[in-house]
Amino acid sequence: RPFLQPDPLGLAYHHMHVAPAPPSEIDHRIPPEVEQAILRMLNKKPEDRFGNLKKAQRALEAMGFMTWRDSG
Repeated sequence: RPFLQPDPLGLAYHHMHVAPAPPSEIDHRIPPEVEQAILRMLNKKPEDRFGNLKKAQRALEAMGFMTWRDSG
């Protein structure tokens, strides 16, 4: 959980206005490039995120962390 708030209002505020802690603070084994992708996916501003799932997928594939198999 990126935000540990005791009440729903505080949680909603943090969800909308506060950047989550970098994943490496939770697990130091997370590679920096993966952390950067995760933080980009969680960015508050939509224009600063990957434009769609396919773009996020390509970024993760380029790092060698994901392969995609189209079921269709």
